[in-house]
Amino acid sequence: LSGTSMSTPHIAGVAALLLQAHPDWSPAAIKSALMTSARQSITAPDGETAAHPFDFGAGHIVPNDALDPGLVYDVGDAEYDAFACGTGSTAVTTARCDELASAGFSFSGSDMNQPSIAVSRLADERTVSRQVTNVSDQSATYTANVIAPAGISVSVTPPSLTIPAGQTASFDVTFNV
Repeated sequence: LSGTSMSTPHIAGVAALLLQAHPDWSPAAIKSALMTSARQSITAPDGETAAHPFDFGAGHIVPNDALDPGLVYDVGDAEYDAFACGTGSTAVTTARCDELASAGFSFSGSDMNQPSIAVSRLADERTVSRQVTNVSDQSATYTANVIAPAGISVSVTPPSLTIPAGQTASFDVTFNV
């Protein structure tokens, strides 16, 4: 009735439909569309208490909304390779890791361009950068709305972005304990 054994085939099927509708989208763009269009009005396992992010992750997918999410976070091969370098994976050669380091790629998982952000061992302040691409057919303005975890302040710079159709823009998210 719930859990990975049920969610995996559902997500795979919806992802296949999204790929059919948007054959130029990468797997990361499809994941982003599913995550950013998910609803978070979910209850805890008791069926009454409001769930929290550790209960639901990105939320419950809304396939029709994922068809036109407005923005997507995309990840390229170089970012995946840099992440692998940061984990010490043998799947990427030392020469490739050196090349990525010279090009300025971060090996930290926190810096991978995803809709979710995880920062381990936040002791003071940390800023991560993200890029989003407007996949709609018209220019749009997006404004950040943050519900910060207890004990952490979060700021987004710039707080809003106006992005023409098909274009990409960047923003920074700063976390302070």
